[in-house]
Amino acid sequence: MKAKDLMTTPVLSVPPLTLVTDVAALLLDSRISGLPVIERGKLVGIVCGADLVHRAEIGTDEKQMHRPWWHLI
Repeated sequence: MKAKDLMTTPVLSVPPLTLVTDVAALLLDSRISGLPVIERGKLVGIVCGADLVHRAEIGTDEKQMHRPWWHLI
């Protein structure tokens, strides 16, 4: 098996200033686990579902939540 056998096409991507809630919605709606972050045609990062779970910075730390926060949107 190769990466091409697992990937979704067409490739969805987001710009760096995309709101986290929009990233979460896109991941859920598209049933994918990660997105490349593209700026001026260049890859600048990757964001995935694991990046959105249990983050104190956005109020989703484990003490406050019993399930991933994006299930609430």
